[in-house]
Formats: sequence, C-alpha cells, structure tokens
Amino acid sequence: MLKFSKLLNRYYNPDEVVYLTNLCQVYKYLNTSEEIAADLVDILYSGTRKDCLVFVFKKSQTIQELYKKWKNHELD
Repeated sequence: MLKFSKLLNRYYNPDEVVYLTNLCQVYKYLNTSEEIAADLVDILYSGTRKDCLVFVFKKSQTIQELYKKWKNHELD
C-alpha cells in the first residue's frame, strides 16, 4: 500500500525506501549533489522518539553508494 507524503505531496512505496535518523548522515547525503534531493520522498516527525526526524529516501544506486561511503568515512 502506498503512503502519502503531506510534506512533499506525493505517494511512495514504503517497501522501496530507506529511513535515516542520523542528521549528520542526511546532511552528508544531501551535500553530495543536488540530484540526491530527488531521492528524498518524505520527512517523518513522529515515532518512538518525539525529538527525532526521519528522512525517507528512495532506494537507489546513488543511496547505496552513499551508504558505502558513509560506512567507510569517505563523505566530506
């Protein structure tokens, strides 16, 4: 079942996304290029922690590459 992003006004499949809560990681991802913003499908603000934002990105080759770089401390 598709979810609707009230923030970005579009639908997305929750099985085809990744959820990131580390703001430093999200910043590094978004700072790599302007194209990565197209993979951002939602920002959630509710959950188990009330002081936490959850950034929802579409699973893509770019996100996978950024995750590998993040794990290897290669993102500036």
